[in-house]
Amino acid sequence: MYVELVSVLIGLVGLLKPLRFLGMRRRRTGGIVAVSGLVVAIIGALLPAGIHRTNMPESRIDDALPAYHFHEVHSARIHASPN
Repeated sequence: MYVELVSVLIGLVGLLKPLRFLGMRRRRTGGIVAVSGLVVAIIGALLPAGIHRTNMPESRIDDALPAYHFHEVHSARIHASPN
């Protein structure tokens, strides 16, 4: 989402003044970048997130919420002896 919004912003700036260091030689190119970024942002916002389901409840929250949209896993590796 953020990449699309940044491209819309860059395209709008390119409409005001072509950004030659990005390869925008004409204002029309800035408009194309802004519109395409906006279209991709709208498509990304309208697409539904996939549903994850638990096969076997491992905790009490799995009983209350067996299906969810977002899954996040964290880990930390610690290099130390077990002593």
